[in-house]
Amino acid sequence: MEKKSQVEYQLKLDGMRCPMCEEHVNHVVRQVKGVHKANSSYRKNRVCIVMDEDTKREAIIHAITSQGYRVLEQEEKPYTKKSLFSFLHFSHK
Repeated sequence: MEKKSQVEYQLKLDGMRCPMCEEHVNHVVRQVKGVHKANSSYRKNRVCIVMDEDTKREAIIHAITSQGYRVLEQEEKPYTKKSLFSFLHFSHK
C-alpha cells in the first residue's frame, strides 16, 4: 500500500473563546475523512491540521463553520514529520 502525501493546513478562526472551544474544533475536524491530526488554540485563533493531500478542504471548512466558527484565513504547506529526536542537532566536526 502506497503512503499518501500529507499537508499541513492552517486556518485562522473567529469565535474560539476558551479551551472547550479548542476541543470542539479539534473534534469536528478530526471527523473529516483524511484528517490525521488537529490542534487548535483559542489564544492564537488558529487550528493546525495534518491531513492527506487529497482531503476535501471544503469538508473541513463546513465542519468548522457549521458549529458557529468563522474561517478568516487559510494557509497550506507540505507536511514533514519530525523525528522523535529532531530537537537534537549534532555536528560532526
